[in-house]
Amino acid sequence: MTATRPQFLRWEVMLALVVLALGYFAWQDQRAAPVQEGAVVLLVPDGMSASAPQARMWRDAASEEGVQLQVLAVSEWARAVTRHHRQWPALIVPDTFQRSLDDTAVRLLHEQVRAGTRLMLVYDAGLLDGQGHYAPGASRFSDLTGMQYGLYDTLRAAMTTSSQIRGSAAMMEHLQIPPGRYLDLHADFQHDTVMFSGRPMSREVAVNGYRQGDEGQTFPVLVTRGQPTQVLLHSEQGYPILSRQVLGKGETLFVNLPIGYLKQRTDGIFLSGMLRYFVQDMLGWPRLANTPDGKGGIVLNWHVDSTPAIPALQTLQKAGVLDEGPYSYHFTAGPDVYHPGDGAGMNVPANPEVRALIQDLARRGNAIGDHGGWIHNYFGERINDSNGPEYVQYLDLNQQALTAVLGYAPREYSAPVGNTPRWTLRWLEQHHFLGLYLTGDIGMGTTRTWLGQERLSPTLWMFPVLTMGELATAEDVHQEGVPLALYSDWLGAVVRFVRENQAVRLVYFHPPGAVMVLPAVRTFVQEMRACRLAGDCRWFTLTQMADFMNRREAVQWTHTLAAEGDVLSASAPQTLAQMSWWVPQARFGRPEVLSGQARIDAHGNQWRITVVSGKDIRVRLPHAR
Repeated sequence: MTATRPQFLRWEVMLALVVLALGYFAWQDQRAAPVQEGAVVLLVPDGMSASAPQARMWRDAASEEGVQLQVLAVSEWARAVTRHHRQWPALIVPDTFQRSLDDTAVRLLHEQVRAGTRLMLVYDAGLLDGQGHYAPGASRFSDLTGMQYGLYDTLRAAMTTSSQIRGSAAMMEHLQIPPGRYLDLHADFQHDTVMFSGRPMSREVAVNGYRQGDEGQTFPVLVTRGQPTQVLLHSEQGYPILSRQVLGKGETLFVNLPIGYLKQRTDGIFLSGMLRYFVQDMLGWPRLANTPDGKGGIVLNWHVDSTPAIPALQTLQKAGVLDEGPYSYHFTAGPDVYHPGDGAGMNVPANPEVRALIQDLARRGNAIGDHGGWIHNYFGERINDSNGPEYVQYLDLNQQALTAVLGYAPREYSAPVGNTPRWTLRWLEQHHFLGLYLTGDIGMGTTRTWLGQERLSPTLWMFPVLTMGELATAEDVHQEGVPLALYSDWLGAVVRFVRENQAVRLVYFHPPGAVMVLPAVRTFVQEMRACRLAGDCRWFTLTQMADFMNRREAVQWTHTLAAEGDVLSASAPQTLAQMSWWVPQARFGRPEVLSGQARIDAHGNQWRITVVSGKDIRVRLPHAR
């Protein structure tokens, strides 16, 4: 029987639809898992977008460390590997939210590493199979890490323990953990006079915290058996906490610490430092510097909150301490301190001497900011997450008083007694503040702080304070009977840290407390001055650093991998001036500027590419011979 014309048409239409469907799925397959040149791939569960809080947290850390990060669902990555045989140079499997991986993903990760991939494997990543069960015996990644862990069958709840993080002082600082956040294992603040500068950097130290009772701070780690190729940090029981293991042509960096979880608990220094290590030391890739011109320095934050600060500032001026800078001075402007009517406050609106002081400091290039709300202790000790409507007036009063003196509104803030409820952050955002001093994320540079699955502020930059163990203020040092020489030793080590690492950190004083330890403060300022005159350090204000970080976020840049020499390209909507890139000398020879205005110099074992002017730059990175 002969088919009629309408039947032929139906077959033609069906064939066309099949072809279109195949073409669509092929297109979808091609567009899935696009390769982002020179980017580290963060593998996330299917259904999690790059804008999900867990992924954004990692993206924030990568941005702050100048690392290119691509978020990719496991299934997209696996499809690209199996169907297109793609080889990713760098992969991260994160902790906490990527605990489950099916056997196919585990097998592909093994194949990728053996073929040359560098893998950053974090804590409990992939400990569970696709059905949410622990693998029998040990983790399926044990051969990638060089040791058995995830020993649920035999240890149950005891498969994890609580431990200090220990290692050499040199490794701590290489991970951007500053002196004071780490201490000697047997630190004795009452009798030691030298702790940070007079002993070899190979000595063993431990990470410390700031909150009372954090001395010898402990963290959750997995019990391990066996020894990897290289151990960089370890627990007090000897379990590797940060280690490297070679397998085939590739290598794994195993982080036996829940660094994502810790970042969600305002302790992001480990995620940032270990991500930086992975890109800088294991991959040898360029990073966008997070300081202006790639220079290190100090944000010196003065909290001025009561009348004794006035003679103290005069004493500091006579000692030459205030001749350096610019500094960030934050004032509590009301007439009281402990309770309304006590008369112990600065009383900015009615005190001509204080008004003249503020105006003089501003004329000299210093930044003036708000130190909370009007009545220092009364405000700081009473505010909480639920009483904003009652206490917001004190923030208004403080801002109005300083604006009247300056002729413009302050844009930086510090919280009395470190108390920062969320409603104060919303107030700061509404009033266009840029940044604030923070008692979380201790030891870090300028950062975005997370609490749970919430970034504390979408716009504000946080400036974590540096501490010497549990001691943050000069008053603490004086009251605890710490030898002045030891405190001076720590401040000198901070200067060395920012110079050697070209990092920026915040140190703060109250003027009366600084007078208590004046010789140490004067030496600190003199050491910073010498560093500044040598061109190695700068003083920064919170405003300067926040402005820079906002401008830095607008930079678009790529790192293109090529056999004959990689290429770094960057652009910005206004200017790239003061933007710098760090390029490891172990992998690349001296960079060659192909277009744009930039200078090339070296610091330590890194090339530094610094843009002088212009909106675009293109640089060739020849491979080292």
